[in-house]
Amino acid sequence: MSEFTVTVFRFAFFIILWLFVLGVAGVIKRDIFGARKGPRKPRRKAGRSRPAATAP
Repeated sequence: MSEFTVTVFRFAFFIILWLFVLGVAGVIKRDIFGARKGPRKPRRKAGRSRPAATAP
């Protein structure tokens, strides 16, 4: 094999190795912090859900 071919193989291996490392880091991050959820809906404020009844 020529020196150029070996260099190309080494460079490709280096790229694949870094993709694997970044993938593992992403999985660990998701395990620690949890998966992303959809957009949050605004929560209703705590309190009475119905207005108070008036005396007749």
